[in-house]
Amino acid sequence: MIERVLLVDDEDQLLKAYRRFLQPNGPGDDSDRRSVEIETMSDPAAALERVTHHGPYAVVVSDYKMPGLDGIRFLERVKAIHPATVRVMLTGGADVASAIDAVNCGALFRFLTKPCLPAVLVETVGAALRQHQLIVAERELLEETVSGVVRVLMDTLTLVNPTVSTRAYRMRRCVRHMIRKLGLRDAWELEVAAMLSQFGRVVLGTDAPAEAEGPDHAALAQQLLGHIPRFEQLAAIIARQSAPLDPEDLRTPFDQRDRIKFGGQVLRAALEFEAATADGQPAADAIALLVRRPADVDPALIRCLSDVDADLRALTPRTMSSAVLRPGMILDEDLKAANGVLIMARGQEVSEAMLARMMRMASTEWLRTQVKVLVSQVTEFEPLPPRQVAGAAAVAEGRS
Repeated sequence: MIERVLLVDDEDQLLKAYRRFLQPNGPGDDSDRRSVEIETMSDPAAALERVTHHGPYAVVVSDYKMPGLDGIRFLERVKAIHPATVRVMLTGGADVASAIDAVNCGALFRFLTKPCLPAVLVETVGAALRQHQLIVAERELLEETVSGVVRVLMDTLTLVNPTVSTRAYRMRRCVRHMIRKLGLRDAWELEVAAMLSQFGRVVLGTDAPAEAEGPDHAALAQQLLGHIPRFEQLAAIIARQSAPLDPEDLRTPFDQRDRIKFGGQVLRAALEFEAATADGQPAADAIALLVRRPADVDPALIRCLSDVDADLRALTPRTMSSAVLRPGMILDEDLKAANGVLIMARGQEVSEAMLARMMRMASTEWLRTQVKVLVSQVTEFEPLPPRQVAGAAAVAEGRS
């Protein structure tokens, strides 16, 4: 995989020298640098635009003294846009104290004094690239682990409170759509926050709509989820799902807003849209109503949801036997047990755990065998193999 390194310095001759040192086949060439692409820029403001619109970069190396924007502020902005980018600063001897403060504040990986020996620059960039690989690997592992755990948790919560759980799934669909429409990077945390946004309501045992209750459920969710290592920021985002919009943010690009505040704004938009459309109100009418409330939600976020259900409209409605349902199908009706208890609400995505429970209940005649669902295409589905049925039933037995 090609990794990109951006060098920023207002002295063109130094940039040319740095590029020569770091290019493949340059002094002290090694295998690490054969898969590295070097870019240089002399204007920090233009470099910031490039980071914003053409990033992320694995490593950014910046001079300290540059016209218009010093290296510390520049690298702080880079960190805000792409936190995984590893940042290195070049500085003169008189600026060492400022560089040390930046390292201590977490804005820098390392700082180098000028003039910098080629071997030192090469070694430092190599170390920064290895640090970036560690950050990316750790983030991917965290994302996969958290997403898997949250899916299991949401399946369990569905058994406890299907109404609230379905609201969370619909909010996740809205948040995922906003992420895609806005081209947000490193936004997995927002999707997980949407899935856990109603966790406090499940604990409190309430399924009241957002406008009928206070924000206590969000504060409770933050308190409980905040005890999980590395969930602190995610929990803080959930706590802000009902927070009013800061008017100043309307004049600030999305990628420059405070991550926790912006995450809360995304959840608020999804929550308000879900509440406005839950009773069947057309999306266009809901959006027209919500954009007139800029004190509550960001109109730009709400407008992103104009076609959020386009993928659902492309699905085919089917009435199918519960024996041939598959994970990923969408319920097109409320699913109730023989005694009238809600099992899964309309709009819920079928998961393996939910399917297991449905199969178990259908086998005991507590659930009707025909279910209305939305599927990706009209086709014939075969019943699950007996071994998979047995395994699913065992899962249901353990979770019900």
